[in-house]
Amino acid sequence: MLNKADLETLNRLADVLIPASGNMPSASQAGLEIWYQHVLKVRPELAEPLQTLIASATTQEPNRHVEYLREHNR
Repeated sequence: MLNKADLETLNRLADVLIPASGNMPSASQAGLEIWYQHVLKVRPELAEPLQTLIASATTQEPNRHVEYLREHNR
């Protein structure tokens, strides 16, 4: 299960990918974190890669981490 810090990290990354624009909310403002837990219940094999992503994301600013992932096709 994801803890509060994990959810915060995922929300920061998601907001880089889906920022607020005009009248549209960002990923975190839209309540995307509800789906993280749902996906892990349906696809528990994704928990380990997601935890790896979260662990690596805590060492960098979200924009830089997303750019790193893009550059390295991860």
